[in-house]
Amino acid sequence: MGSNTASVALIGVDIANEGFTYESGVRGHFWRGDLVRPPARGAAPRRSQPTIPVARARAKVDILDRLGRTEDAQAVRWLMFTTSLSAGILDEYLGRLPEVVVAEARQRAIATACRHPDVHQSLHLLAELCPDIAADLVHKRLSEIRGDAYFVLRPVAGRLTERHPVAAILLYRRMADAVLRRGQSPHYDHAVRDLVAAERLVPNVEDWLGHPPQEAYRQQVATVHRQKRAFWERMGRAGLSWRR
Repeated sequence: MGSNTASVALIGVDIANEGFTYESGVRGHFWRGDLVRPPARGAAPRRSQPTIPVARARAKVDILDRLGRTEDAQAVRWLMFTTSLSAGILDEYLGRLPEVVVAEARQRAIATACRHPDVHQSLHLLAELCPDIAADLVHKRLSEIRGDAYFVLRPVAGRLTERHPVAAILLYRRMADAVLRRGQSPHYDHAVRDLVAAERLVPNVEDWLGHPPQEAYRQQVATVHRQKRAFWERMGRAGLSWRR
């Protein structure tokens, strides 16, 4: 036996000793110091889920693949996905499934993303995977969306502009509101750009779906932030004269 093969075999024994088991049809992974189970199908994820260090999980996946333990490797990939909602990990997982079950697995991934406790991770994935569901999530979980997560929200809003203008406008509003609420004058330019982007979408809206229409939002911003002179100067330069 070559040294590489021997090393894999020894590590494989170690993994086996750590206890990859099956319980009630749900694969459970008992690693020293960790107890990590993927949620049963249809179950909501717990708010505080134990997580696996990425490097450790990657190493275990690689070893399990080399040992021919495909099902166990896939179980770890799925567990990594449910925690991270990584599109790359999901692609790996789906790419190793029989073609006949890929569609069902993709739907299960979408459902998992919808229930994930971090709505920003959910939107990041769903905007690419299924924009219609991402837009629906914006409406359902708007109160959870933090406007300061602009690095996620701005690309998501861009993806939703064509087919879901209301959802995109709501995201642009959240980002602008976060800047204004904190009086972050160095970021007023970003807030104005987001409000300009929202204004461009207003003509495409037929139904505000229960959210405040743009005129009401304009009045709210003008009233609440009337004293932010630097902001209104930038708004004026952008052609948005909301104050009366």
